[in-house]
Amino acid sequence: MTLGWPCKRPLQRAADMSSILPAAKTRDGRQQGAAAIEFAISILLILLIFFGIVTYSSLCWMQQKISHISADGARYALAESLRSSGTLLQTAGKACQYISAATEDDKLLNTFNPTCAPAQASDACAHCIKLTVTITEPASIWPFLNLVKNIASLIPGSASEALVPSILTSSATIQIFTTEP
Repeated sequence: MTLGWPCKRPLQRAADMSSILPAAKTRDGRQQGAAAIEFAISILLILLIFFGIVTYSSLCWMQQKISHISADGARYALAESLRSSGTLLQTAGKACQYISAATEDDKLLNTFNPTCAPAQASDACAHCIKLTVTITEPASIWPFLNLVKNIASLIPGSASEALVPSILTSSATIQIFTTEP
């Protein structure tokens, strides 16, 4: 007499046990309900982490965009200083106009209305222009950032401002030799 493959026996015993013990059937039904609840909690946590990653990535992307635009403004100021013979402030003003035009073309940055502030870089460098591009309240367009800030403020001793910046800023400095005294 051959029994066949050895795995048939334990499966057959398990089927026999469920007919003998009716509690085994109800436990399986309860296990399925518990699995559904575990799945619901797990998927919520996974989605929370996913949206957190996407939101913070978009914040980093915006910082990268304003860094790129301020560097473009500095390059424009250099090109403008070679083209015309204006003062440093006139060149810086034209660079800020260029930055404003560039941000108007960008749909994301145009939402935040970034500001450009030209200034002399330092007293040590008389021919340097510093262009600073600033965006205030970047969290206003992403509700998840406000949610993170509000949740963090509930935790005692946490710095919610460190988690979500209220100002994004980027500066570019360029040295221009002009004919002005």
